[in-house]
Amino acid sequence: MLWAAWMFTIMTFVYPYIIKLFFGDEDAFDHFGVRVVINAVVFSITGLYIGYRSHKKKNSKQIDG
Repeated sequence: MLWAAWMFTIMTFVYPYIIKLFFGDEDAFDHFGVRVVINAVVFSITGLYIGYRSHKKKNSKQIDG
């Protein structure tokens, strides 16, 4: 979930400023509330999936052969 929190923060709050700075896009902040909710759901699901895969990979036994 740490990866999800990091990506949520960057993509929700920092990314619009970067887009506005480099590309001058005035629409970068449109529908900000909707974007926060969608990003929270997407990054939470993604973070849980990545954590599950990492945990599963770490606990699996490797067969040397």
